[in-house]
Amino acid sequence: MPLLFKNGKLVINDIDQLVFSDDPDSCRCCPGACECPAGSDYELTGPKYLEDVSFSISNLADTYFGETNYQVDVRWSDGKVDQYIRRRRYDVSGISALNGTWPLSLESISNPGMACVQPDPFPACPFDANMDCHWIRDLPVVPLSGSFSNYELTNSERYNIQTEVSESFFITGWAMGTPTGTIQNTGSVLLVLCLREGSYTGDVKRTFRIRPGTFPSISIQETQTLINNILRTSCDETYSIPVGPSIINGGFPETILNGYEKRDFFLCNQPSGQITQNAYWCNDQSNSSTSFSFPRCQGSGTESESVPPPPPGVFGFGWTQTASYDYDLSGMTYDINWNYTLDPP
Repeated sequence: MPLLFKNGKLVINDIDQLVFSDDPDSCRCCPGACECPAGSDYELTGPKYLEDVSFSISNLADTYFGETNYQVDVRWSDGKVDQYIRRRRYDVSGISALNGTWPLSLESISNPGMACVQPDPFPACPFDANMDCHWIRDLPVVPLSGSFSNYELTNSERYNIQTEVSESFFITGWAMGTPTGTIQNTGSVLLVLCLREGSYTGDVKRTFRIRPGTFPSISIQETQTLINNILRTSCDETYSIPVGPSIINGGFPETILNGYEKRDFFLCNQPSGQITQNAYWCNDQSNSSTSFSFPRCQGSGTESESVPPPPPGVFGFGWTQTASYDYDLSGMTYDINWNYTLDPP
């Protein structure tokens, strides 16, 4: 294909030759660049340019928490008593600092961090614009603080076992807003909670990671270790209390507090990430929004079971077990929306 030079402007003509022209109407580009492909959003009008790009997060509450409690009493027919208690709670605050509008900046692709300038007015052909531009920003991250407590008691006269655990931690961490995800353009909020011993600057002993999402269904994912990953999709009571002579069938919805483990921490790092958008396109990919709403889960219950003593002369004991439990698990609501101006409108 012969190259022709004229007046310092590079285009492609109707017979796919590179030419130079002062006339924007004579601009021809590679297929799909100047003329949007059939079926795209801007097929008839050509590519749109983005101006004043930002995304907004709204309706986030400031706090997130979880609490589960139960007590099981077993009274044996010979008068001995066993008791099991477990109380756990955590709460964090500072999340609402993510609410607001987060602007992107037009920066150079080849020189990250350097500002980029587009022609004004925008040319009809993207190849006449500054091809080195894209919209970019670091994802917003805000600090969190809170507390965690765990109390466990086993006092069994039957088996002569007495154990007690009472621990509390300070929580530091971060909340990060992610306007788009890798699946179906979903937006999310990530919470990273670092449980610290003694003070807000103490050694990290545990971590929780909490991420709500809309794919494949509305749910809250809570993680402590790579093998301890809980997905709460409803407020149904699905957790059984595994203590006493029999397992109580009642309990709490799924929560990280059920599977709280005394393992080494992992992934207690400040989250990071960037989002980029092309300076122009044929498909309206940035016109996305996410509305997430998961209900607060609250409940309580009391259950009792009994087994009579065996007949005279048969070894064994009867027992009566009573279990009471309650839970209060935070919900979460937020909206993420893209804001931008198109040129041409």
